Amino acid sequence: MPKTLAKPSQLPMLRDSAYHIWLAGLGALSIAEDESGKIFKTLVKRGKTFEASSKDHLLEVRHRMDVRKAASHTMDRLADGWDDGMGSILSRLGLPTKREIDGLSKRVERLSKTLEEKPVKSRARRAPTKRRASATTA
Repeated sequence: MPKTLAKPSQLPMLRDSAYHIWLAGLGALSIAEDESGKIFKTLVKRGKTFEASSKDHLLEVRHRMDVRKAASHTMDRLADGWDDGMGSILSRLGLPTKREIDGLSKRVERLSKTLEEKPVKSRARRAPTKRRASATTA
């Protein structure tokens, strides 16, 4: 037996409730429409206040970023000078630089690969010739 949602005597009460909900929605829409101008003006006013206070903060952050950039640039210049100086000292001492060692390591790796791919043909040892034999016995 299917249950019915409402008895016929309750239908007018449901209609009234639905109608009241509809009217409440229309009332909310009307209030929002009336108040929207006031809300908009309030939002603009608060936006101006926030913008003014945040400009000072933004300028302070920009200043900090500029200082950090300048410090970073100075550190890069110092590091480059240090690297150049150390490279010249190493070359005077006859020591290879990291770049040179890395280059040699790569060359050795390539040679190793080549040797693995194409093994060297072994030469058969020849018996000593008569000339060699006579020279060694003499």
